[in-house]
Amino acid sequence: MKTMRCIASVVLFTSAALFCLSGRAEAQVVSRPVPTGPADVTTDPADLEAFRADLTAYFQGMKAVADAAGLPSALRAALSDLPSLTTSDLTLLQAAFANRPGWKAHPRTLKALLRNRRAYLTQVTANDCAAARSWGYTQTDIEIAADVALSADVVLEAVPQDLLSAGVRAAAVAVWAVPQGVLRGFEHLYNIAQACDAADFESGVNSRLALILGDLATLKDGVVEINHRLLSVQAVQKQIIRLELTPEGRRAVDPDVLTCTGDDCPNVLACPGDECSFPVK
Repeated sequence: MKTMRCIASVVLFTSAALFCLSGRAEAQVVSRPVPTGPADVTTDPADLEAFRADLTAYFQGMKAVADAAGLPSALRAALSDLPSLTTSDLTLLQAAFANRPGWKAHPRTLKALLRNRRAYLTQVTANDCAAARSWGYTQTDIEIAADVALSADVVLEAVPQDLLSAGVRAAAVAVWAVPQGVLRGFEHLYNIAQACDAADFESGVNSRLALILGDLATLKDGVVEINHRLLSVQAVQKQIIRLELTPEGRRAVDPDVLTCTGDDCPNVLACPGDECSFPVK
């Protein structure tokens, strides 16, 4: 198949002609440039320079976040490369960042979460409960950081990998890594603190359960003792009833009734039965 190359030339407010090497041409009238990305993306040099300034402030803000969190970053090199970005580079980056309109506020959002808190401890283990709890991060902090990290994902995915120079792509990855690092740090410390709280709760429940079981054992011993006493009293009562039912001259007391302690008490009265038929005197 014959390969064709076309050169487009657009004349605003009048007409546009598309020339192909095959000789085919079409005329087209347009009122504005064809957009290269979201609606707010522009190729106006002044707007691109304003975007470069916003991008510089954004990179500086993210670097401050990384420094505050104690996270390594490549943003120093990215900042030094920003002045050399070409118009094409800026246009493509602007299209990528335009997918998340609130991107300029992300450094302030993350710095607010880090305010009055120390830089990340570089070595926090699952057994370091005190250190993990000392940060005081909540599920709300994690959700806010996750929103910023998601926005960074969207921006990075929108940056073409096959059109930008390696340096520009590296800068995009460097700024993407900061929200990811903050989110991972929050999750790491929060999860350890939660695991420690769960372990303490389980230990507390087990301790309380052990106390309850001890109380139940003591109560059981008391119930057994009371039951033994009741059986002893019942044995004496049965002996008295037997004496009442037995005619005079035949009455006798079982000596075991006087010394038994409960389960070993004799049953001196088996009623109903023949022995219960004596007339009561």
